[in-house]
Amino acid sequence: MGTGCKPVGVILRRFESSPAHQYNGEPSRARRCASGTLQVMGRISNRWIMWSAIAALALCLLVGLVIPMDRLDGKGWPTRAIGYPLSAIVLPGWWRLFGKRRGAPFPHLATALFVTPFVLDLVGNLFRLFDEVQNFDDALHFVNWAFLVAGVVVLLWPWRLDTWVLVWLGTGFGAIAIVLWEFVEYVVQETGTTGLNLTYEDTISDLMLSSAGGVLGALVIVAAKRGRA
Repeated sequence: MGTGCKPVGVILRRFESSPAHQYNGEPSRARRCASGTLQVMGRISNRWIMWSAIAALALCLLVGLVIPMDRLDGKGWPTRAIGYPLSAIVLPGWWRLFGKRRGAPFPHLATALFVTPFVLDLVGNLFRLFDEVQNFDDALHFVNWAFLVAGVVVLLWPWRLDTWVLVWLGTGFGAIAIVLWEFVEYVVQETGTTGLNLTYEDTISDLMLSSAGGVLGALVIVAAKRGRA
């Protein structure tokens, strides 16, 4: 490259400081409009992501309820059809009660991240991935909790908490969530569901993998947000 090329940042700063693109020391109107447009496009994109995740959740549940499948015997599908949709309303409900008054945006992306693990669980059962893919359950626990905790951290981000607070809150949520999940699985099994095959080793493995996935999810979101700041 020739030595006459100037860094883009220098050119941009000179462009914005020129009289033609400033008014009383403010950044150019074109730059502000571009920034606002990108924010609006981001919100629209996140909204579509959220509705796509919710639609996938509804479709999977409907398929399992309407189409008879031997592979779903003992999987507690009616119970899932009642409980899993709650994942789509928990964060919006939290936002309406607490986030809206603080001026936080609607949690489109956080809701999508929160719903995704339940979609993956349903897909795994519909396509017999739990039965036919070795260690699929272990991998899914790790991945699902990364999504769950990532959703919580995205939800809390507008509160401008310290990085370490966000990571610990997300990690703590993930740890509590997996304990509750394992308890619910135990209760469901005790009520007569036969397809869970819970063991002590399986429970300990799920606790550790899910907690580790939660830590990763929190760190990834924090790193991504800090990189964009």
